[in-house]
Amino acid sequence: DKRGEWIMYGAKNLDELKLLIGPIMFTRTPEDVKDMMPKSTTSLEVVELTEEQRALYTSIRDKAIVLLKTKEEGKSKFLVIQGVLAAITRLRQVCAGMCLLGVDYMAPTQEPNPKLDRLIELMTNEMSNDKVLIFTQYATMAPHIQERLKMEGIESVVLVGGMKSSNRISVVDTFQTSKTCRTMIMTTAGGMGLNLQAGTAVILYDLLWNPKMLDQIIARVVRIGNETMCIPVVMLIAKDTIDRKSTR
Repeated sequence: DKRGEWIMYGAKNLDELKLLIGPIMFTRTPEDVKDMMPKSTTSLEVVELTEEQRALYTSIRDKAIVLLKTKEEGKSKFLVIQGVLAAITRLRQVCAGMCLLGVDYMAPTQEPNPKLDRLIELMTNEMSNDKVLIFTQYATMAPHIQERLKMEGIESVVLVGGMKSSNRISVVDTFQTSKTCRTMIMTTAGGMGLNLQAGTAVILYDLLWNPKMLDQIIARVVRIGNETMCIPVVMLIAKDTIDRKSTR
């Protein structure tokens, strides 16, 4: 368990087993390594939606409320739940950027996007000297973020699902060793087992429902071997939206 004590669940001879595997398997508990880990601080950056975003957000939300209240004959509970879950996903996408919904009244790089604007401000001001891990759960959002960073002269790499192992290794090596590459944009593809000790800051562009998965993302940078004393973690939150419900 977390205290480093053994728990028995219908097993026997565990002491003998521990002696046998001790020479070849090295394990440490969180308590053993806590003093070797860098510290981290978490802050919220709250942004206002644009009028277009707010109107679309309100429309999707109101339709979902109507769906929840519907009692038409033949409307199965499964279909209601399915519709509400789809609406929740769309609400979160509106907060990240309307380009995720296929709203293409202008190019994604020209779309008014308060979250992306604030991210760029952070990268060019408060975190101008940092090597930053940027997380988004949407693989389709990653190229939009990368394009905006490129417009500001900020070099970045992207790690998303479906990449070949060789490409994945190359992306990680570039972030870890390149003096010019300041940013890695990553989805949940960069889960457990990925070490990014070169990172000095983390920006969570959007949030997952499961806070433990967010902890895993942050832990890619907050690792043994990172020489940064305290790593800032910034959560970008759209004001008065479902985003706020995702924070702890």
